Amino acid sequence: MLLSACSLLFSAELVDYEPSNVRSFSFTDGAEDCHISRGQTLLVDTDARQVLLDGVPLSNNVAPVINLVNLVGGTRAMTLACRNLRLEEGATLHGTGSLAIIVLASENISLFGTVDVAAVITSSGPGGLGSALGTPSTSPDPKAAGSGGSYGSLGGNGTTPLTAEMLYGSPELVPLIGGAAGGAAGDPSYIGGGGGGAIQFSARGTLTVAGLINAGGGGGRGTGMAKDKGASGGGSGGAVLLEAPVVTMASTGFVAVNGGGGGGGTGSNPSRNGRDGQNGSDVIALGGDASPDNSLGGDGAFGLLPAQDGHQPVGGGGGGGGGGGGFGRIRINTMGKVAQDYVSGFSPTMDSPATTLGSL
Repeated sequence: MLLSACSLLFSAELVDYEPSNVRSFSFTDGAEDCHISRGQTLLVDTDARQVLLDGVPLSNNVAPVINLVNLVGGTRAMTLACRNLRLEEGATLHGTGSLAIIVLASENISLFGTVDVAAVITSSGPGGLGSALGTPSTSPDPKAAGSGGSYGSLGGNGTTPLTAEMLYGSPELVPLIGGAAGGAAGDPSYIGGGGGGAIQFSARGTLTVAGLINAGGGGGRGTGMAKDKGASGGGSGGAVLLEAPVVTMASTGFVAVNGGGGGGGTGSNPSRNGRDGQNGSDVIALGGDASPDNSLGGDGAFGLLPAQDGHQPVGGGGGGGGGGGGFGRIRINTMGKVAQDYVSGFSPTMDSPATTLGSL
């Protein structure tokens, strides 16, 4: 693949440094290469403490080597260590479970395929916080709609008094924690979209992103054909930390920690379903759509666009749409400088305070 890329440093020498969230000697845990070919899926199940290649468990004496680490604040993460990690175009690294994922390479990491740690509707990605920190409060009113989850930016508001919660976490992503779930609706059976997962890639040489890294939030639940029901909010995006002496973004590379869309609510005479909000990905996550008697969910945060508030039903009196989820956080630590046209590879863009740069 020809890479039209802007690099943060033009050197491929191996450099010893202290990676974020773990100790420096963690780089030496894995001595073998890990290569995921086109059409293959590497599943990282942090609850089962297991890595599977196309459904077949890998033993711990085969790359990658698995360990658990304690993070600042009492949370934990699962580490995967190898010499070189190469994810080919058409291959997928998919993370699940309750723990954040940290990938360590003593040499290089090349990501041409898809890294998926996103939430799916109400299921949070690995390390996603669920109902904690940035998740809004709920209301006993069945017509009330939940607000979107907040993390690197505020989620959209649902129905008053259900407003989005404050931001949390650190720009450095230490500790490495994922996104917050959206707020539940007044009817608690409509729970909020899950928070996006958290993943860190640390290499001693070059880290190349030529595919998609998606840590989007989950879409909020819509109310279907139920009458006078408020919907739930979308989850916030999660966390992606990239660090190496050389970090290269190809023209095909994209890192997304976008919020999920809020669910669609219903009025007293719905003519069609109040639908679920879309999951956060590399495009804007739309709120659940609405018929003339329904209420539209707010869109999730995307690019430089903030999360949108949920809508009230036309004519009033029915249930509201859920708020869209806010951004997660992106952090890039390197020894180089960022070219001005580098911003197109990230959502939120590098003009946003939710995407930050640091040095090794």
